[in-house]
Amino acid sequence: MNYIPLKLPSKCIPYENTDPNAIEIRPFIGEDSEILSQDKNKNIFKRFKKIIERCLRGIDPGLLTMGDIVYITLWQAINSYSGKVDLEFVCEHCFKSLFKSIDLDKELNSEDLSEDYLKSQTKEIAGSEIKLHLLTLNDSIEIMERSLNNLPTTLYRNALTMENGSTVDENVEFLKSLPLRDINEIEKFQDEFAYGPIMRAPYMCTECKREGEIDVPFRFELLFSFE
Repeated sequence: MNYIPLKLPSKCIPYENTDPNAIEIRPFIGEDSEILSQDKNKNIFKRFKKIIERCLRGIDPGLLTMGDIVYITLWQAINSYSGKVDLEFVCEHCFKSLFKSIDLDKELNSEDLSEDYLKSQTKEIAGSEIKLHLLTLNDSIEIMERSLNNLPTTLYRNALTMENGSTVDENVEFLKSLPLRDINEIEKFQDEFAYGPIMRAPYMCTECKREGEIDVPFRFELLFSFE
């Protein structure tokens, strides 16, 4: 199957020496489906990386940040499956129970990564300047592995995003002695530069005729059990 160009919402800003015009993708094929059905790894991020490595060119999938990961997941859901999600929900105005079939391609918007990302990566934390990065797929794999092994993940998650020449374990020890306000500054960086698909869709209530928005749940199972 032919590959087609893919414009990531990050515009490849977080990825050094990566040409945004060189990113290409293809929909899943039958062999991919077999691999998906056979892979029972509980680390869903590992499963995602394994299958995306087969159909994405121009970048190491492990380097992808979460906004691009969600975008690629939805792209495959739209282009490899039906691209629709059925939701039952309650009108926020009159509380009537409603049903809506969401067209992921037509009803969801996406937000690009801010151009200020690179110049805003360095933060002053506890009197030291520390460079941070958005969580990557490789980071998420490590965090999930720890969770599956019943190991603490909160400080480890923050330590993974620090680029200060120290090991992750050394960063964890550093974070243990920090006031919570400083740790919150590290966590806020992820929210400050969040980007990618906006998982909300509009609706019109059949009862009160008023408009509203509903959350569209994001699940990696969109790739593993999507119908």
